[in-house]
Amino acid sequence: MHSTAADVSSKVRRVQRCLVSCPLTTPSLGHAGDATVANDVVYFGSLDGKIYALDANNGAKAWEFATGNTVGSGPAVADGIVYVGSNDGNLYALRA
Repeated sequence: MHSTAADVSSKVRRVQRCLVSCPLTTPSLGHAGDATVANDVVYFGSLDGKIYALDANNGAKAWEFATGNTVGSGPAVADGIVYVGSNDGNLYALRA
């Protein structure tokens, strides 16, 4: 099934609302790098040293993973794995 431009635009707006309204992305914590969306889940790193996965439709937190330092890079998702680097010097591979 192919997405129409309206479908994509609607999804982008939902993701933007999710990131803006999410308490995890407040200025005091801040999200770092770009967010990535795959299979209706938004993945992003945070200045609190965690990687977050949020439901793109409602903003509910699916999971979080603590690293040893801030996460300044945007994650990549491939074959059900989230790849993201942390300022602790590690590259993490997490189940999506």
